Amino acid sequence: PALYHELDVAVFPRQPQPVCEIVSPLKPFEALAMNRPILVSSVAALADIANDCGNGMIFDKGDAGSLAEKMQLFIQRRRDGECLASARGREWVRAERSWNVVAEGLKGLYQELN
Repeated sequence: PALYHELDVAVFPRQPQPVCEIVSPLKPFEALAMNRPILVSSVAALADIANDCGNGMIFDKGDAGSLAEKMQLFIQRRRDGECLASARGREWVRAERSWNVVAEGLKGLYQELN
């Protein structure tokens, strides 16, 4: 937790590769749970986590120029006093991606298989 609090933004530049499209790392959820904004590439597994109006921003996967543009936008928003890190990201993680929520979803799937 102490390391996340040192970050202004947590950046996740995943490449446009099949595994990156379908497997989401846990680190973006950890960052959001610590009220840190995230900047993620537009791979499918990450694009549904961030949004440009609350808990982070999305840049075009595999595009360093897009990453640089979003970083510049993040810096500008911070200068303007706009804070992307908010309780919304933390609450979203608790409501949608906590282990309890994930386990309940899996439980339902397993029950359907029986």
